[in-house]
Amino acid sequence: MVSVGILFWEGQTSMTTRSKRIMAASCAWLFVLSACSNAAPTKALPTPQAFSTSEPTETNSPTEDVGSANLFFDAATYRDDSAGFMLDYPAAWTADAPQAGGDRGYFAQITSWPRNPGELPDSVPAGETILSITVLLWDPKNDLDAFSATRKEGWTASGYEVLDEQELTLAGDRQAFRYKIRTPEVTTLFLFTTIGDRYLVLSGSGDLALLSEIVGTLRPIDLSP
Repeated sequence: MVSVGILFWEGQTSMTTRSKRIMAASCAWLFVLSACSNAAPTKALPTPQAFSTSEPTETNSPTEDVGSANLFFDAATYRDDSAGFMLDYPAAWTADAPQAGGDRGYFAQITSWPRNPGELPDSVPAGETILSITVLLWDPKNDLDAFSATRKEGWTASGYEVLDEQELTLAGDRQAFRYKIRTPEVTTLFLFTTIGDRYLVLSGSGDLALLSEIVGTLRPIDLSP
């Protein structure tokens, strides 16, 4: 079992031990929530909207492109009005509403296979793809360099291999870091950026080229038509 992700899941009694192992392996960066309490969030979780569009919502062109401006899939849009961001994903996929991870963060998942929304998978089926979306508070605020450096230290301590690392500029001139990490279980794509005084982490495994295209659609809501 990967130890760095376990503290996040303590108190989530509805999850099976196998689920904890799977989620810890694919989302090892969740050790940043180790200081979170297991109490309910201090305010209600947002309710993202998902709507289909034959032509993906137009975004401002990033200085460095993490995806394609012309998507190669019929898109739905995941929208988080509380944090103030949105992104496009294949309309046939299954998207969750956010779930609490303590009073300092929440997360949601989008999967390429059908399941009951909010139901955490025990495993990722062969050939399928999963994307996790996490919004969290972390000190120091608004210091993406420090946030990313801490994540890299955690990966190194766990014996994970950093296959690729890039600093990017997303829509809205937002700084971001993208990593490809190899663990003993899976190769995972990560993207870190800031949303207000919070940090946004996108991570996923499966079709990494498609995930890169999806995270490339990330933009602030105030840039949307």
